[in-house]
Amino acid sequence: MISRVTDLGTERLKKLASNNNWQKIAKTAALETISEIVASNKPDSNVLQGVAALEYLEKIIPSVEAAILSRHSAYSDLRWLWYLRRIPRELLTGSLRTTFPYDLALAETISWQMPKAKIGSHLNQLHYPVDEHVFRHLCRFVGRVKMLSDLHGTYRSVGKGATFKIESGIPVPNTEKNVDEAIQIYDFRHETTQGGLGAGLGLSPLEADYSRLKELNEKDDLHFVLTPSCSPVLVPVTYPDDKGKIVEAEVDAQYFMSIVEIEKVLDPYQDQLEIEPNYLQEIVPIFQFQYMLFILIANIPWAIGSMLKQGYFLTKIDIARNLFDHHLPKINSILGQWLKASLLCDTFDAWLEAASLIVPKTWPLKSGGFVGIYNEAYVLFNTASATNAMFGRMEVDKSLSILGNKRGSHFESQCQEIINNSIWIPGSEIAAMRGRTLRRNGRAVTDIDAIGTKGKTLLLISCKSVVYDSDYDLGKYSTIRNVQSTIDIAVEYWLNLIDSLKANPVGENFDFSDFDRIYGVVCTPFAVYSDSEQTLSFVDDGLRACLSSSELETWLAT
Repeated sequence: MISRVTDLGTERLKKLASNNNWQKIAKTAALETISEIVASNKPDSNVLQGVAALEYLEKIIPSVEAAILSRHSAYSDLRWLWYLRRIPRELLTGSLRTTFPYDLALAETISWQMPKAKIGSHLNQLHYPVDEHVFRHLCRFVGRVKMLSDLHGTYRSVGKGATFKIESGIPVPNTEKNVDEAIQIYDFRHETTQGGLGAGLGLSPLEADYSRLKELNEKDDLHFVLTPSCSPVLVPVTYPDDKGKIVEAEVDAQYFMSIVEIEKVLDPYQDQLEIEPNYLQEIVPIFQFQYMLFILIANIPWAIGSMLKQGYFLTKIDIARNLFDHHLPKINSILGQWLKASLLCDTFDAWLEAASLIVPKTWPLKSGGFVGIYNEAYVLFNTASATNAMFGRMEVDKSLSILGNKRGSHFESQCQEIINNSIWIPGSEIAAMRGRTLRRNGRAVTDIDAIGTKGKTLLLISCKSVVYDSDYDLGKYSTIRNVQSTIDIAVEYWLNLIDSLKANPVGENFDFSDFDRIYGVVCTPFAVYSDSEQTLSFVDDGLRACLSSSELETWLAT
């Protein structure tokens, strides 16, 4: 019978959470901190909106972060990581599904700035005390982190038109109903469609494929492995017992392994570019690590269990150095198909130096710090942070027109592929309309970016490859408004065009008269914020006038 690995720290924290009023402890600490900071930084008005609201938040957000660091730096970076990766999920959950991963990443990013840890001589016995005093300290830390997260959320809302007021020493929402409803719609859509890799590139999300792990074998040992978080699930692994013997066991996995096609990451627009995207240079060490990961876990018996359970693992630095130095040449031969040789580290020490430069940022939130050296003898590989760091840094430079043209063209192809993989795949005659300039009375009518049919219904799609970059994630007012303006104008134009095609379905080089219904929508890589009734409207049941590619895929399957 396979035994189940029980982590005593995790179990003790669960018990303490059930026996203590942790909500009260967390809330008290949060209110105490924000009240002190607001009292020291009184705004000119109790009701804040627009630029004044953003400037005020930009002033107090760093103060809250500094307060958290000053009040909780008695624990080391590794000690905080140890607690946070074992924390009961209810301490960090919220009304949205995205709250837990965001607040956990924010807490880890802050804790990364704590003093460096010293660890004992037995890396398999790494543990920290868990008692009521520790738990209360953890609750206060969580409360303050969630207050900081709420301020981040308030900043995003202000960028979308929200206002807030200072009430009893803390910022509280004070937003008009229509804007508040639009923000709620956006939040719901964002949490249900967010995920994968691609929105920062202006593309449909690239989903990892965990099923391909079944195909791995010893002769094919180089794979680009990601370790995103997941809902807890029991997974069989090899794991060291109390005596250090490696046995088969089950762990309550919080993270899972998945495979992605490296060419879709390094050559996202499926076309060799004349210019190298700037994001590639920053995260080359992550690419190398994601290839090394399968090799590391294949050679370090306890790594797989620790990685799936806690999202990190420790090993001796000499073991890591030998594995990196042996396998990097082969890995670099793969990456060299897309990257300049000068960007690739060819030794562990060179890689470690480069990887250490990828540090986390709290605002806009970006993971990092995925490798750490302790006692000059051990190295910690934070696999979850490495995956998040890559996802957060895959961001295209919008100012480069050549990339804009490439991403626009490839996003159109992605949307058509989504249609072609559904029952809406068009016949050859209608499919030939895609990309064609439709003409009527000697004048151009439009180009069709993606097209689908189902019975007597025609679906015409206008694709807009907008980018979910750091400014959009931050909630920068000008960025939010510029994207909304682009989409609102596109929706108005497209719906008017569809009305025209309904009234006059025949032209010089097209004939849509056989269709009883013609639907037209604008598709984007992610759910875009808008408070326009027209943009938020539905042209059919579940089919918004503007929808993300994930929402399109879901609707096509209904």
